[in-house]
Amino acid sequence: MKGGHEPELTRIRTFLLQQRRTYSHWGSTYEAAEILETIVPDLLVPGGNGLVARVQLSGSLNQEVSKFPFEGKVSAATGPLTLHKESGLPVYATAYQSFLNAAPEAKAAPFVVTTKLAGQSGSRVKFRAGQPTEVLVTVDVKAEARYVLLEVPIPAGCFYGEKERGNHFEVHREYLRHQVGIFMDVLPIGRHTFRVALQPRFQGRYTIDPAKAKLMYFPTRFGRSASKQVVVE
Repeated sequence: MKGGHEPELTRIRTFLLQQRRTYSHWGSTYEAAEILETIVPDLLVPGGNGLVARVQLSGSLNQEVSKFPFEGKVSAATGPLTLHKESGLPVYATAYQSFLNAAPEAKAAPFVVTTKLAGQSGSRVKFRAGQPTEVLVTVDVKAEARYVLLEVPIPAGCFYGEKERGNHFEVHREYLRHQVGIFMDVLPIGRHTFRVALQPRFQGRYTIDPAKAKLMYFPTRFGRSASKQVVVE
């Protein structure tokens, strides 16, 4: 490298490598040859056996990683974790945490999500076993959103009723054992309603998790309702 622009060149090389993600190749054979001829000499590790990536983890996990993919699990109580990349190749790292929120509160940004079960909007609702009912979810959208997933949990003791799309903007519904996933390519500004038909079967007292609307590719941006208590009589 000449000219003292190593940080800029590193970002350019990373950008060129990332362009292969969509179709796993560049635009043409000629384009691929030109890119590789330009960036590969700078990616080769001196004295090494070719292109390698190496990461040094320290803190709550002390380990050198050179084989990928790599997955590690640490406890939050053990302190911070530091990741240091020691090669020119890009390394993609994802960190996330899991915990139990016993009493989740409603979150109103960027979506305002509210639910009614059997027409009841309070925090404690009642069903009658054998009597068909529904979950009505209202989503207020403050700014147009693309690729939205609405998760609608169902109470234990209930089965699904008639399965059908109930909103113009839905492109797909996925009925899982514990919730319905409703997918939308675009959700414009305004108020949108979604319905899930239920068949209460078994008597008891149950907790239903909040309904959540989130951006599929930015799941940290979401809105959710509050949890509810359900009594099936």
